[in-house]
Amino acid sequence: MRRMFPRTAAALLATAVILAACGGESAEPAPAPAPAPAPAPAPAPEEPGEPTLPEPETKEVIVGASGSGISQLAWIEAIERLNADGWNIQYVEAGSNLNQQGVDTGDFDFGLGSTPAALRILNEGRRTLTHIMDLVELDWAAYGLAGLDSCEALNEVDYAVHSFSSITYVLPAYWVSQNCFTVNPQWLIVPGSDNRLVALLNGEISASTLELADAIALEAEDTEGRFQRIVTFSDVANVIGSAVTVNTEFAAANPGTVMHMIAAVLEVSREATDAAAFRTLMLKHLPEYEGFNGLDEIIEEYSSRQMLNPNGGFAIEKIEESLRFYAGSGIVSTDLGVDDVADRSYLDQVLEIIGEF
Repeated sequence: MRRMFPRTAAALLATAVILAACGGESAEPAPAPAPAPAPAPAPAPEEPGEPTLPEPETKEVIVGASGSGISQLAWIEAIERLNADGWNIQYVEAGSNLNQQGVDTGDFDFGLGSTPAALRILNEGRRTLTHIMDLVELDWAAYGLAGLDSCEALNEVDYAVHSFSSITYVLPAYWVSQNCFTVNPQWLIVPGSDNRLVALLNGEISASTLELADAIALEAEDTEGRFQRIVTFSDVANVIGSAVTVNTEFAAANPGTVMHMIAAVLEVSREATDAAAFRTLMLKHLPEYEGFNGLDEIIEEYSSRQMLNPNGGFAIEKIEESLRFYAGSGIVSTDLGVDDVADRSYLDQVLEIIGEF
C-alpha cells in the first residue's frame, strides 16, 4: 500500500530538498529596488531677444532729392552715417519734378519731396512708386508786401512759386480757389525758397510761398515792416507736402534696406528735437546759415515743433486728408485711395522695433 504523507509533511520535505540544493544556506530576501531617478527639470524658456532690423539686401542706393535744405537735413545726415558704416548711397539733387520722375523710371531708389509730382505719376495709373513716410511737416507760408493782407488782395499781384507741380503753387492756388475764386494772382516761376526770399527782399516780386526757415529769416530782417504774412498754410490744410517715395520694385526686392534707411533717418530726426543737436546739424550741412539773421528762431521753431517728425509723420488720417486736398486741387482723381499712393508697412515695422518717440 502506498504510504500517503500528510500535506504538511510533504511541504516540509520540499523545503528541505530546496535548502540542500542551495548548500544549506539560508535564503536572503531580495533587496528592494532603487527608486527611479527624478526627472531632470525642463529647461527654462529662453527670453526673447530684442527685435532687430532685418539685414539690408543691398547697401547700394540712389536717392533723388528736390534740394539740400533744412527739409532734407535728417536724410543728409543719415546717409552720411550709413556711408561711414560701409554703405554706398548717392544723393542726387534733381529738382522737384525730376526726382520723382527718376523714381518712376527706376533711376532713383528713393525720392525726397515733391508730393504733387509723385501723385501725378500715380494718378496716371502707374504703381512704380509709393509714399513711405513724410520728409518734413508742412512748413510753408505766404508772404507779401505790406498791405497784401488777404486773399482778395492778391488779385493781379505777381506771386512767385517754385513750379506749377510744386507744393508752393498747389497750396496758394487751392487757398485762393476756396476763399476768393474770382481772384487771379500773376504766377511767376522762381525756383528755390531762398531765391524767392532774396527776390522779395530786393523788391523783384510782391508775394511768394516761403519755407518756414526763410519766412523766419524775412521776419527777422524786416525791421521796417515792409512785409507781412498772408497765410500760414498749416493753419488751413493738414496735408503732406513733401513725402518720401520709394521705387516699388526696389522696395519689394530690398525691404531690409528700406527699413534700415527709415530707421537711420528717424534716429537723426529724434536727435533733432533737441535745439542744440539741431543747431549742430544745420551748421554742419548748411554752413551758409552761420551768422544768419534769425538762426536762433529757426532752430527753436524746427526743433520744438518737431518739424523733422521723429515717428515719420505719416498717419493714415493725414494721408486721407491729403488725398482730399489734392483731389480738390485737381492733382489726383477722387478714385485714388490710401493703398494706391502709400505703403506704411515699412515704417510700421521699423517703429515696432525701435519704438515710438
